[in-house]
Amino acid sequence: MNEVFRYITPATYLLIVAVWLYIFIFYLKKIKQNQKHDKLLNLLLIILTIDAFRTIFEGVFFGLWHSSLAGFFPIEIFNVLAKPQYVFMPKLITLITGVLILLIVLNKWLPTELKQKKAIRQLIEEKNSELIKKNQELLTAKDKAEESDRLKTEFLHNLSHEIRTPMNGIIGFSEMLNSPGICNERRDYYTKVVQNCSHQLLRIIDDILEISNLETKQEKLFETSFNLNDFIMELYSAATHKYKNSKIEFLVKSELKNNESLVVLDKTKLSRIVGSLLENAFRFTSNGFIELGCYLAGKNLVIYVKDTGIGIAPENHEMVFKRFSQEEKDISHKYGGLGLGLSISRENTILMGGDITLKSEKGKGSVFYVTLPYKPAQLDNNALAAAYHKSTGDSSKDNYTILIAEDEEVNFQYIEILFKHMPAKKYKLVHAKNGKEAVDICIENKNIDLVLMDIKMPEMNGHEAAKLIKQRNPGLPIIAQTAYTTTADKEMALKSGCDAFISKPIKRDELFELLNKFIAFG
Repeated sequence: MNEVFRYITPATYLLIVAVWLYIFIFYLKKIKQNQKHDKLLNLLLIILTIDAFRTIFEGVFFGLWHSSLAGFFPIEIFNVLAKPQYVFMPKLITLITGVLILLIVLNKWLPTELKQKKAIRQLIEEKNSELIKKNQELLTAKDKAEESDRLKTEFLHNLSHEIRTPMNGIIGFSEMLNSPGICNERRDYYTKVVQNCSHQLLRIIDDILEISNLETKQEKLFETSFNLNDFIMELYSAATHKYKNSKIEFLVKSELKNNESLVVLDKTKLSRIVGSLLENAFRFTSNGFIELGCYLAGKNLVIYVKDTGIGIAPENHEMVFKRFSQEEKDISHKYGGLGLGLSISRENTILMGGDITLKSEKGKGSVFYVTLPYKPAQLDNNALAAAYHKSTGDSSKDNYTILIAEDEEVNFQYIEILFKHMPAKKYKLVHAKNGKEAVDICIENKNIDLVLMDIKMPEMNGHEAAKLIKQRNPGLPIIAQTAYTTTADKEMALKSGCDAFISKPIKRDELFELLNKFIAFG
């Protein structure tokens, strides 16, 4: 048995040395690979390497000790290692490695661990802040979505009310028109109610279509030259006529000189913007005055509408410009409306390169400022003379031939009835039921004085027909009449060769005023 242990002890120390040498080399390689990565792991590898060196040293020392005793190496090796100056060396190495490891732990490990913990805490705090911010953004988005949903729900309720109100008037008073034995006075009254309700319904439809076009960026500008002072007076006259029964004093003030008032702007959109502001002013003002004016401020043109109405609280100034919004819920019930007017006005103003601002206090009236880039227009004398000649029309004829291109029979009959109320001059109406027929009639009949062209027709639409007619007869006036009412539709009609544009349903006064720009009816 003793012989067996004589071999086992040296073999064991040899294995210890071999195994820990491999481990030592493994640690060294890992330290080299990891020196730029995790500091704590690197420190741990250094500690393990030191401890592996201690184990190897002890294995070599005691392996030689026991191997020389067992006779595998000369006994002199044992005698040397057993001397007092050498026998304490394994313990010394153990002490040195312990001190080194302790120093590494105290000076490197603990500070690094604290630093990493601090970094982890900071990272956790940053992540928590990000999560809190994300949650806040989600809550804000949720609130906005709920608010948008609430506003749309209110809008749909208002829309239902606003549509049903005029429809009730149209249907109810239309039925009353068929009542037997009603006098002419009552019949006229019922007719006016139906007309007013119809205009109110059209306004609602126009608002919804316009806000949809603005939202989808389909609205385009169509700029023309016009006299802003005249434009202001036109708005003043129209509002004076519309609100003739109002006790509100209506003032107009323009600081632009005649040579400054000729501007290049989208007149249709500007009329829509200022008209909406005037309508709001009259709606929300019960006493005092309303003032419409304009002036130049540096490179900007400012048009303002001032009133002494109910006013708007400062904290609600931005809110009233949002879609479907009104300052208070009771306002929609008391004054009506969908809450789209100011939103449409601002978005149209922004489309024109400007903005609308508001100065107002609750109960102290309001001032809306429409600020636009000032674009002066210069027309030479020949252009002015041509414009004057075009506006006065040709009054030398007493008999006119007018081509009505309209595929709907009821629409043609309506236009025919309108012409029966035409003053003074005589006329002859020719009916074309599609665009191709309109072109053929213009080619065959050289006496056509004007074409009233529907845009949407079978076989050939109004755009194509207008182009072909203008190729044959460039001087023949063509007026587009259509249910399409956007600026882009008007621009397309004018580009196709039409000289003017009138929207359906056609109003008698608007039609006659437009016709007089091209042919004089007296």
